[in-house]
Amino acid sequence: MNYFSTPLFLISLLLTFGISGCKSANEAEKHADQFYEYLKDQNYESIYEMLDAEALKESPIELIEGVFEQKEEYGKLNWFEKKVGFNNKTANGLTFVTLNYTCTYDKLTLHERLIFVKRKESFKIYSYEFNEDETELKN
Repeated sequence: MNYFSTPLFLISLLLTFGISGCKSANEAEKHADQFYEYLKDQNYESIYEMLDAEALKESPIELIEGVFEQKEEYGKLNWFEKKVGFNNKTANGLTFVTLNYTCTYDKLTLHERLIFVKRKESFKIYSYEFNEDETELKN
């Protein structure tokens, strides 16, 4: 048995997953940037098109509309910044990417978390949450 083949195989396997995870995160981040641009413009119809159909079964559109009405009370979105890092997970053949942001509105600063799901070749918003206290966001 060649003792070097197993570690090299594991290293190449880890590198492949690492590169794949970064690619997924970069792709999800582009969608997140678009989400925040729509949010700045209060273009909710375009945001609704970004939502995952399966997630909408859990959170009806009326509930989501209420979330954006609540956000309007905070004033205009002035600035958003992605926090360092991401979480990339695969389950049941689906890829989930979690991205965290700090967002400044007219009246307050919020910590926000977007979770994207990749179905086939497309990323959609699976979950969106925000809180003034970062520790209150689900992990």
